[in-house]
Amino acid sequence: MSPSWDDSPYPDPESFLAPLVEPAAGERSPRRAPVIAASLLAVLAAGIVVLALWQPAPPAEEPAQRSGVELAVSVPMTRPSCGSSDAIGIVVLGNAVTPGQYDEEVQRLLDENPGAHYLRTDRACPSLRQSVDGHPIYAVFQFAGTTKEAMCQAVRNAGDGAYGRWLSTTHDPNELVTC
Repeated sequence: MSPSWDDSPYPDPESFLAPLVEPAAGERSPRRAPVIAASLLAVLAAGIVVLALWQPAPPAEEPAQRSGVELAVSVPMTRPSCGSSDAIGIVVLGNAVTPGQYDEEVQRLLDENPGAHYLRTDRACPSLRQSVDGHPIYAVFQFAGTTKEAMCQAVRNAGDGAYGRWLSTTHDPNELVTC
């Protein structure tokens, strides 16, 4: 083996361009130099491609911003289905109808009724009254099944002031469920 130009085990840079000839006895084949060079170039090219395609991770997301519709309360706003063939019953536990006091009113109702949900009626089903004096209505409710019997039982369990409503596309918003 011929000594390298810097006494390292790696071939001289000129050997990368060496002609393809048979090696003398005991020497390393100069044919390997172009293969090594091609391999190094391939690795370098792959690294450049990886770096070109690499994108840093996006910054950590900020906490979800509330829309102008959601309130600053302990549970997220619910957007229930309006039912397809069957209406879905809910027990309305209370409503917040005063602009500027929605957060406080809804949080109070949620605190009084653990496990309850809230929705904004004009963003829910047409079977709910959409507004009061042009202002949105936020209703705090519990799901009550799909039958009148189940809804009436849930209304009785909820106590004074609670009433039943259907979430549907066909029921009239002025129609209260009578038990």
